[in-house]
Amino acid sequence: STSNTFTWTPSKTGTYTIAVNGVDSKSNITATTKVTVTSTPVNELKNTSTLSATTIPYGNTVTAKCAASGGSGGYTYAVYYKQKAQTKWTTAQDFKTNTTVSIKPGKATSYDVCIKVKDSAGTVAKIYPTFTVTGTALTNTSKLSSTTISYGNSLTAQCSAKGGTGSYTYAVFYKQKAQSIWTTAQDYQANATVSVKPGKATTYDICIKVKDSAGTVSKVYFDVTVNKALANTSTLSAATISYGSSLTAKCSATGGTGSYTYAVFYKQEAQSIWTTAQDYSTNKTVSVKPGKKTSYNLCIKVKDSSGTVSKKYFNVTVK
Repeated sequence: STSNTFTWTPSKTGTYTIAVNGVDSKSNITATTKVTVTSTPVNELKNTSTLSATTIPYGNTVTAKCAASGGSGGYTYAVYYKQKAQTKWTTAQDFKTNTTVSIKPGKATSYDVCIKVKDSAGTVAKIYPTFTVTGTALTNTSKLSSTTISYGNSLTAQCSAKGGTGSYTYAVFYKQKAQSIWTTAQDYQANATVSVKPGKATTYDICIKVKDSAGTVSKVYFDVTVNKALANTSTLSAATISYGSSLTAKCSATGGTGSYTYAVFYKQEAQSIWTTAQDYSTNKTVSVKPGKKTSYNLCIKVKDSSGTVSKKYFNVTVK
């Protein structure tokens, strides 16, 4: 050929001899030049990154474990993800040397991931793994039996959950609101009913945690008011009366929870059967007229809105 250039690609690695002949118009070789060429393997940049899982429960994370080989070294990594049905990519990490990147998807669906590795020469290698998010988010649906109790009483944490993965375990903690140290009522167990008995009349924080079998934890917090113990402060108008007269029970209370109702009963001291002067009512003033000259027992009961009852007994003499 009259062309003075020729491009050749070796078919395999090894050492080659290339001969260049000069040929005259009569096809006679007039000169020969030989050169030796060695073909070596190309150090190709390879992206060897992986994902920690291909299926995760909703609310969990998947980790991109970035890695590479070949190229010119000095790698940096970028990680992007998107819902498979979408076109817009979210950046989990732009090019950095960090090799562990967490992705927390926001929906239960299938996702595409793009992991890029770039070497010091600027060469980029990409891979496109996928993962699927299953189920729904773990939701803590726990409740308390009451958020206001009287001192000396207990409340019940009724633990429950929905969503997440597999079975649940529950933990319950409490503390005085003014303090920082939590007391453990129950560490993680399958038991869903936990009794809590505060030790002081003050305000408390209650924390209920639920953990699913994937290790995901959901917490809820409650404020609880512990009132002073219910005290029956009722009095009688007299401890001794004349036959035919009446006495008055003046009902009152302090502490406890919410509003009060009152009940008044009386009986002859020598008897066992009580007569009801008033069953539970908000009426605080109750008249009692004994029917015999003898000694009587009188009982005043006060009940608060939580159902706690406090009793007070009196002795009355009828002359």
